[in-house]
Amino acid sequence: MGYRLLRHHRTLNTSFAELAKRETQPDGKACAAVGQSGLITLYDTLFSLLDVASSQLLVTSRDFRSMEFRSQLVDTVNSLLDMQVVPIFNENDAISTREDKCKDNGQFFWDNDSLAGLLASEVKADLLIFLMDVDGLYTRPPSQPDAKLIHTFVEEKHMKEVMYDEKPGSKGGMEEKVHIAQRVAEDGVPVIITSGFLPDAMKRILHGDEIGTLFHRDASRWQKAESNGY
Repeated sequence: MGYRLLRHHRTLNTSFAELAKRETQPDGKACAAVGQSGLITLYDTLFSLLDVASSQLLVTSRDFRSMEFRSQLVDTVNSLLDMQVVPIFNENDAISTREDKCKDNGQFFWDNDSLAGLLASEVKADLLIFLMDVDGLYTRPPSQPDAKLIHTFVEEKHMKEVMYDEKPGSKGGMEEKVHIAQRVAEDGVPVIITSGFLPDAMKRILHGDEIGTLFHRDASRWQKAESNGY
């Protein structure tokens, strides 16, 4: 969004002679700074259609090194929620010093998935939901005929069963989401991975419908109880 806006601005404010020259790519961080205003305007417009107020919070991985920041973050989020304002988080790409966005390199977060997991644990969320283009975690890639949807993930049972159709170490895919979901669930926050294309997916989850794949720190205990006939 920021790149498109900067190109439009350059076109309107540059002579034909200068435009004929080889175009240089706008600075990525400048694009991020310009794009943020447009992005939050879009969110604000969409939420306003539902008569819901929204807010923007930009963070960097470095921020989370400070316990004072973490405490203030929780206080701010709780205050917004008390006022029924939706907090929208994003990385502050304009000033972020991370060089490689596809590697964690010991950072607190490295993409939107890891940021969501970190925030869920920090604010002790009731639930974290990952919306994807598949119905949940399958034992095999969903395109394979023997693929089975896992309704409740049990690490001892399913870690060896699941096969991912992704390059090892790739970011943003199912394997990374599973690792994040496991970590967040261990922190006491349940996680559900499901499809964002399911009609009323969010409502159905909040109503208790069994859709997607659930990650819960007590899942192993439930499995043992079922095996013992409880």
